[in-house]
Amino acid sequence: MMRHYFSFEAKGGALFLPFLAAWALTVGGTAAYLCMAARFAVPEPLLDWAFAAHVLCGLLLAVLLQAAQCLALYFFVRATAGGVSLSGERADIDYPPRRYATLCVKGILLSTVTLGVYAPWFIRDLMRYFAEGTSLRLQPMEFRGSASFLFSYAVLLGVAPAFVICSVMPAVLLRARLGAEGMYVLAGVLWLVLLALLCVYRAVALKWYMHLAWGHRRIVSQVCGWRGGRFLLGQALLTVVTLGLYYPMALLRVWRYYADRLVLGREEIEGRFGFTVQPWRNYRFVLGQLLLSVVTLGLYYPWAYVRVASLLIGRTYVEEQPQREREPMPACDC
Repeated sequence: MMRHYFSFEAKGGALFLPFLAAWALTVGGTAAYLCMAARFAVPEPLLDWAFAAHVLCGLLLAVLLQAAQCLALYFFVRATAGGVSLSGERADIDYPPRRYATLCVKGILLSTVTLGVYAPWFIRDLMRYFAEGTSLRLQPMEFRGSASFLFSYAVLLGVAPAFVICSVMPAVLLRARLGAEGMYVLAGVLWLVLLALLCVYRAVALKWYMHLAWGHRRIVSQVCGWRGGRFLLGQALLTVVTLGLYYPMALLRVWRYYADRLVLGREEIEGRFGFTVQPWRNYRFVLGQLLLSVVTLGLYYPWAYVRVASLLIGRTYVEEQPQREREPMPACDC
């Protein structure tokens, strides 16, 4: 069985100015919102409209944060997709800026006005935009994920449980302060349940992002939502317990977990993705890049991103499956 390895080449310096602009929008917008919130929090008879001002400032902050994310996303995806090669053949990209700006203006306004309800459709449109503008070996990419699927799982595993738990948590903590010490245990269990459900949602969302077609072949993730969520929960807990020191290993393990369960083919599995890892050597490298980003207050992040992406993509491969060993392609329900 022949393995075809990916490679990645980009320059962190090309991402620095877009990153800095997005960082400035985020920090500046947040600072302005906090100043306005403090101003309108002062009790004055003439400020009966303070609540409306708070809401307006919050919506403006949401718009700024989304704009910053869209700005950074465009340049980072362009650098990432344009820097990928498979067996020496580089991907071709064509991302018209005007069309992207139109998508972002529409998506940001609708997501803000609907208080996030439109967000899955906005994400789907962005995924389609980037996929349709990418081709590898003259074979175009296509994103086939359903926005309604992502929305339903977001409500079921994220919004609804968070609303219920946040609604009962004040009563639980109040009883704990009144002497029912067992309520602290219950509060911890509730937060753990919420984290577990969010990990399941994250596992499903990552699978959803991979619902692609490459030419006439489909790319399908074989990750099961519940088992994937349990795996992500374990990685999250280890990261928390070690105060973040485990995070580089979690990143490597999650990448390998998803790569090893990605398949390619038409009616039959023609290729399987995989990831080769040198655990401690790669861990030290990723940890070093994260520490450099921290000590530089985030300014090193574009270079860290490029180097970590080079490691992850450069160790990912597609392994051709012999004709006699091919299995039927799995269905994708997302």
